[in-house]
This record gives sequence, structure tokens and C-alpha cells, in this order.
Amino acid sequence: MGLDFHAKSFLTYITKSKGLGTTLTLGRQGDHTDWINPETGTTEIYCEPMLHQLFGATNVESVDASDYEGATYIQDLNEKWESFSDMVDNKYSSILDFGTLEHVFNVPQALRSMCAFCEVGGRIIHVQCHSDFCGHGFWQFSAELFFSWYSESNGFSNVEIFIAPLLDPYSWYRCLRPEAGRRSELSTRNVPCSYILVVAHKTRDVPNPKSQQSDYVALWEQSNSSINKPFNASESIMQPRLLLRGILRKLRTKVAPLLPYEVKLVCESIYIALRGIISPWWDKPYIVKEKVRFLIEKS
Repeated sequence: MGLDFHAKSFLTYITKSKGLGTTLTLGRQGDHTDWINPETGTTEIYCEPMLHQLFGATNVESVDASDYEGATYIQDLNEKWESFSDMVDNKYSSILDFGTLEHVFNVPQALRSMCAFCEVGGRIIHVQCHSDFCGHGFWQFSAELFFSWYSESNGFSNVEIFIAPLLDPYSWYRCLRPEAGRRSELSTRNVPCSYILVVAHKTRDVPNPKSQQSDYVALWEQSNSSINKPFNASESIMQPRLLLRGILRKLRTKVAPLLPYEVKLVCESIYIALRGIISPWWDKPYIVKEKVRFLIEKS
């Protein structure tokens, strides 16, 4: 858990116009950058001095299930924070999750707690596992989760999401909210090991935030709007994709048994290699490549 070069760049981007203010970190965040504290002339183990000096944090507290790193509050993130008397009246301008949430089993409860303890006008910031972190923690996260959770109905706006390839400090890939009925899906597209960077601004308190996957919500709404006529599956916004999947499934069923196993492996390898050349993983209508330096300069 802690700040590396992606997290540091992300904080630089989002705090140019407004500092962090009163800040809560999930877990005590380490400093994994080469930053040297000008007051001491040394590097730091934990991030609090950097958050104060570089990013406008006026006060930094932390919450963790154990006191092994000296967190301010000892509270299991799987449980409701409201039951912890020392935190019950606290509100924060910024809540930071830099590599903690993937280690929490009860993610919905942790997200609800973050929303409850973020003040109106404040921000929730994630630097989380996106792709190729299997086994690092319990979870890896998608843009769909954060777009659906940090919705207007849940009291949030101005949500920005980027995919940050782990070993590329120069490029991020902005995720655009997909149109109703479409998915922010990158499966089977050779996505590199990457983080997902998220900032969401809270506009109001919502007592019981909840979430549903957006493409299904659009499908249900279209179905429910047809009050005076039966729902026709051929009119479904998902029907073209379902039809294409059916065709491909039939072809695979008929052709695959005729090929030796070794031939199938070679064909699959060639297909994957060609697809990576012709259509890179980020070649999607809802992903825009951005240069980190230019993004920070114009923020």
C-alpha cells in the first residue's frame, strides 16, 4: 500500500486547482517514490509529509484493521465505520485508497463507508488494481464498477477514470462513460498489467447508495418502457451482440472438432498476435490515450 510514480502523478493532476485538505487514507500509505523531504533531507517511510508539502493536505489520518503500521484509527474495513465511536463524527475532504481496497473482502461495505465519511464537496481517490494482478489481493477492478457506483443517484459527479499501464509512466488511457447499453469491456484484448486511477467528487449525501451494472439497467428500462406492447427481444440493445456470439459459437462448434489440438493452438496464437498489431487493447471508442505530462500541464 502506498504512493508510487503513478499515484504521485495522479495527485499532481487532481490537486493543481484544489489541495487535499483534511485527508483519510485507507491503511497507512507508504512512500514508494524517490521524493526527498526538504525539511529532513531524507526519504520517508510513510506518505504523510509528502501529502502535506506537495498536495495541500491540512491533516492526514489513516484507518486500518491492525495497528502494525501505526494507523490513526483501528477499524476493520469490512465492517461499518459508524460503529466505531472515535470516527463517527469525522468527515474528510479527501479519502485515498492507494492499493488497499483489493485486500478487503467486503468491498461494498468499504465503498459505502468511504461515501459516508467523505464530506459534500470532497473527493474519493483510488489507485487500484485493474489488470494482471491476479493473486495480489482478493479483487481487480473495472471502470464499470466505479462509473456505476460514483453515479449522480449516489451523490457523485465529475468522475474521471484512467487506465495506467504499470511500467509506462508517460501514458494514461482515459475511460469515457459508455453509452446506455454498452460495456466498458476489455476482455481478451491483451490488456497490460495496469492500475485504474479514479477520482469522484461528492455533491450530496445519499443514505443508502446502491449500484447495478449499467448495460443491464439500460436493458431493463427499455423493456419497462414498452408498457402497451410485449417486449420484443429483437429490439433489445444487446441483441446484435447476442446474435454475433451465437454465430461465432456455432462456427466454433462445427469447425473446432475437425482441427488437431496443436493446430488450434497455433491458430489461436496467430489470431491473438495479429489482433494485437491491427487493433491494440485501447483501440475502443470509450478509451482515449493521454500523455501524462500534457494532462498535468493543462489541468
